[in-house]
Order: sequence, then C-alpha cells, then structure tokens
Amino acid sequence: MERKKVLIFVFCLFFILQSSSSNYVSISSLSKDLNLKVKYSLDFGYFELFNDKKKVRIFSGMPYLIYENKINYMEELIKLDKNGEILFPIAYVNLIKEYFREKPSITFEKKTNLEQKSLPSSSSKVTISSFSQSSSIKQIQPVTGEKFKPINCIIIDPGHGGKDPGGLGIGGIEEKKLVLQVSKRLYDCFRDNSSIKVFLTRRDDRYLTLKERIEMVKSILNRGYNPIFISIHGNISLKPDIYGFEIYTLSEDSTDEEAMAVELKENANFDVKDIKETEELFYILKDLIIDGLIVQSESLASFISKKISSNSEIKFKAQKKANFFVLRYNLVPSVLVEIGYISNLKEAKLLNNREYQKKLVNSLKEGIMSFIDYYNKTKGFLK
Repeated sequence: MERKKVLIFVFCLFFILQSSSSNYVSISSLSKDLNLKVKYSLDFGYFELFNDKKKVRIFSGMPYLIYENKINYMEELIKLDKNGEILFPIAYVNLIKEYFREKPSITFEKKTNLEQKSLPSSSSKVTISSFSQSSSIKQIQPVTGEKFKPINCIIIDPGHGGKDPGGLGIGGIEEKKLVLQVSKRLYDCFRDNSSIKVFLTRRDDRYLTLKERIEMVKSILNRGYNPIFISIHGNISLKPDIYGFEIYTLSEDSTDEEAMAVELKENANFDVKDIKETEELFYILKDLIIDGLIVQSESLASFISKKISSNSEIKFKAQKKANFFVLRYNLVPSVLVEIGYISNLKEAKLLNNREYQKKLVNSLKEGIMSFIDYYNKTKGFLK
C-alpha cells in the first residue's frame, strides 16, 4: 500500500491532474478488459502490462510504448485523473489491444534483447566485418601502439532527436532539445582551437539510429582523424529529489541499480533490428583492444569528473559504468554524460538557463582538453 502511494505521488509530479474523458482509458479498466497483470517498478522508472505470453512496457515521463522488437513513439503521455488513476490516451489503448489480441509471434522469454546484451568474452568466436567494400581493418581499427597518433578530434553526440524526445521533464522540458542546445554550446567552445576538429552527430531535431551514429564514427576514422566520443543526455527519475551530473563508461555490469535504470532508459530508444544491424558493422579484433578502449574511456571520464566536481556551481553526482549500446559498439574512447536530472525542479531550471549551460560546457571542455593534453603528452599513457 505504501509503495502504491509513493508511485501515485511521483506520477503527480510528472503529469497534470486531469479528469477522465472518452479519449482516455484507465489502467484498471484496460487490464481487466484484456485480463492482464500490472507490474510497477519505481526503481527502473516503468510499468508493464502482461500475461503469460506477452508484455508491454511504458516508461514514465517518456512517450515510449515497447513490445517485442518494436518501439512505438507516442504523441502523448499517460496521465492521472483527479482520483490518481493512471489513464492511457486512446492511441495507447488501441495499440495495446491490437497487440494482446493477436497471436503471439515470439515467446515471452525471447523478448529480452533490449534489456540484456553481454559483451563477447575472450572465448567467443570473433567475426571481423568491414563497414564497406572500400573499408579495411587497417583503416578503422584503433591505434594499438605500433605508431602513436595523437587525439585530434572530438565527436559530440546529442542524444535522442526527431521522433524520439528522450525524457520529458518538469515544465515540459524535452531532453532531445536540451541536449542539442548544450551540445552546440560545447561545439562552439572548440571552434577557435585549430588543433582539434569537432563534429556533431546531429545539428537539428532529427532521429538518428544507433547504426547511423556508429557509422559516423567509422567515417571520421577513415578520414584520418583520431577522435574521442562524447554522448550528451539528460537524466530523469521517478524520485524527484535526485539530481546531479553523472558520467558513464562501458561495462557489461552496471555499477548499481540506479546505473542500470539509466542504461535501460537510454538503450530503450534503439530497437532490436537497429542493434543487430549495428552489430554486423561492429567488429572486435581481440579483447586487448576492448580493454585499451575501456581504459582510455575511464581516464577520459575521470578527467571530466575532476573538472565538473571542482566547479562549486555544478552538483557532481557520480562516475559510473553501464552497458550502453552507443558506447558498446564504438571504436574510440567514449563516454556518456548525463548533464543533470530534468525531473528535479531546481536542476531542470538550471539546465534551462543559458548562463548555467555556459558554465557547464566550459567545465566539460576543460575536462576533455585535460584528457587530450595528457594523452598526447604521454603518447597514449606510454610515457
């Protein structure tokens, strides 16, 4: 009973209380009509409708409706009526009914690809694939010590975009728009640095698949640059008191349950087909290369963490690890940055403030350049 009260309280922070109408159906009515069970997860920010064969997952504050291998981007969010009952817009209801009333195409147990994909182990059989007929292994593999190549490029990746809004925070803040603003500010910070080339994966409100993001990295590598990759995101939680800057590096095992929740949220916008196509492009020569990239990525994260935490105006929360797809399939040192929680009232206001954004990106820039300078000075940590 106490858990249910907490759930209702948190949902009230995200959604405006409204009266039920003919355009909405309550979760209790829908679950009864379709004979479904309901599962709430406060820790991971979602709830599910399911039976013995199928399940549908809906994220709080994010217009995703996920089942099997398909992510549906909805135009509206769920909301509450005046009694605290969860209401589904009719578009959700129609999709859910259609899905549960049709014959299952795959079994319930096989629909976990979005949640768990482990990295290949040293005993795994390795398949090497080129990106195109003109690509070669020599062209796109990371430098491993035969000839040092300094880092001379930064790829800034604003998360989400287009049909994928990411998180929807307090005051109607859309993650996709916020992170694009911050990414452009970070890009501008490097414009006067002639020794560093900077790329944005997107400059406007467009949707990029996982495959497209990774192919951009491959293309930049093939042009002779030696880049690092910074993916910019905004965080969201069902617990409105949580706030702060976080930075993530790749790991098969998440640091903690909170890191797992962030991993689940950020991976949710890539469907299984996209992941499989990206995996066909990605190759691993040997575990040593993966280990080298992870060490470099963790060092990059540490330099950024140090600069962010030294800025008294920015709340530094943690440096963590998780199995993000955009990091997992990358060929260069990579980090995923959560600039703050748009579900926290105070931090959402700060993140929407131009002056705060400038302070944030300046600290990010300082951390990035500290890493690049150290990496190049020590010739890849070898001196």
